Amino acid sequence: MRIDHIALGFQKELAQANGGPRVLPNPPAAGAGDPHDHPDTLYPLPPLSSAWIDKLIFLGTGTSGQVPAIHCITHEDVDERDGGFGANVTCAACADALKYGEASRNRRKCTSALVVGGKSKGKGKSAAHDDQLTILIDCGPTFYSSAIYCFPRYNLRRIDAVLLTHAHADALLGLDHLRAWTIGHMVQKYVDVYLTQETMSVVENMFPYLVDRSKATGGGGVGALRWHIIDPNKKFTIGRGTNTVDVMPLPVLHGFVNRKDPFAFVGFRIAELSYISDCHEIPDATSKLVEGSKVLVIDALKWERHTSHFSIAQALQYSLSIRDLRLALLTDLTHMVEHWDLSAQLQDWERGMRDAAALVLKRGELLQGRWWSPYWDENASEYDRHLSLSRGPPPALPSGDIASVALPIFRVAYDEQAVIFER
Repeated sequence: MRIDHIALGFQKELAQANGGPRVLPNPPAAGAGDPHDHPDTLYPLPPLSSAWIDKLIFLGTGTSGQVPAIHCITHEDVDERDGGFGANVTCAACADALKYGEASRNRRKCTSALVVGGKSKGKGKSAAHDDQLTILIDCGPTFYSSAIYCFPRYNLRRIDAVLLTHAHADALLGLDHLRAWTIGHMVQKYVDVYLTQETMSVVENMFPYLVDRSKATGGGGVGALRWHIIDPNKKFTIGRGTNTVDVMPLPVLHGFVNRKDPFAFVGFRIAELSYISDCHEIPDATSKLVEGSKVLVIDALKWERHTSHFSIAQALQYSLSIRDLRLALLTDLTHMVEHWDLSAQLQDWERGMRDAAALVLKRGELLQGRWWSPYWDENASEYDRHLSLSRGPPPALPSGDIASVALPIFRVAYDEQAVIFER
C-alpha cells in the first residue's frame, strides 16, 4: 500500500462516480495542522446528562465490510491499468486507516455499542451506582477484538444484557465469543440475550449449540446464554438486583426480503438514548417513540441513497425532525466516507443551518416541517457528495439569536469513542 497515493486515489474514485474531479478538503480547523495530532479538541461533544446512562461506548461504527476495505487496499497502481482510472483506487478513509492503524478514526469495525448505566444512590457526581449495568447492542464478528480493548479501558467486566437488532451476520456472528464470559463461571454464569422471534429463528440455524447445548461438539465448552423473545412493539425491562431499566424497541425497515417484502430491524431506546444503526425508513409511529431523546445514534451509510440504509443527508434530515434532540451521532459508515472530511463539512453545514433557523424564528415562523428547504437541498447533497447550503449562508445574526436555536449538534461516531453523561 502506497500512502502517497491517498489524494490522487480519492480524487479519481470521486471522478469516476461523479463525472468530474473533487479535491479532498484541508484538515478541518484553521491553523489546526494534522487532525491526528489533537483529535479530541476539534469536534467536542456537548454536555449531556441522564438519570440512568453513564456512558455510551462505540465498539464499531462500520458496515459488515468494515474499514479498511480489502478490495480498496489491494488495488493495482493506477498507471499500470489499461483504460486509466481503476474501479478500486485507494480511498482516503482506507489509506488513513492503514497509516494510523487502531488510532485512525477511519478504522471501523462492525456496528455495535455498549450502554453503561445504573440507578444512583444519593445525588450529584459523587453518587455511587447500585449494580451498574452493561448492555451490549449487537454482537457481530468484530465484537471480541473490540471488547478486549474497551472492557479493560473502561473498567467493565460483566455483560448484563445483549440486545440484538436484526438477523444479519454483522449483528450475530460474535455470539459464540460470549463463551469467554461464562465458561467456568469466570465472569458470570450466563448472558441474557434479547431478540425478536424472527432473529431467534436465524440464530437457531446459525448456532444450534448455543440454543441447545446438547448439540455441542468437541469439548462441549460453549457459551451459556439465556434467550428472551421480545415483542418489537412492547417495552421490556432488563437488569438485576435493585437496578433495572426499561428498553423500548424501535421498529424500522432495513431493506427487503426477496426484493419485495420489508426486512424488519429493531432499534432501541434506553432512557435518553435512541439507537438506530440500520434503516432505510422509519415509520411515524417509531418516530413518536424517539421523540424526547437527547441523543440519537443514526444510520448514515454513505452520500448516495441505498435500498437498505439512510444516506448522510437522510440521517441529518431525520435528526432535524426530532424535537429537543441534543446530539446526533452518525454511524454505520462505508469506506467511501472519510471521517475528517465529513466532520469538517458537518461543522460548516451546522453553522449555516443554525443561522438559517435563527432567521426563521426571527421572522416569527416555527421550525416545523422542512423549514430548512430554502437553504439546504438534501437531494443535492446526495448527488454532489457534499454538504452545502443552497443559497449560501443567510445574513449574519447576533450571537444571542443563534445561541437560542435548539438544533442538535452533529458528530461522526468512531470506534472506541465514549460519550459521557453527567448524572
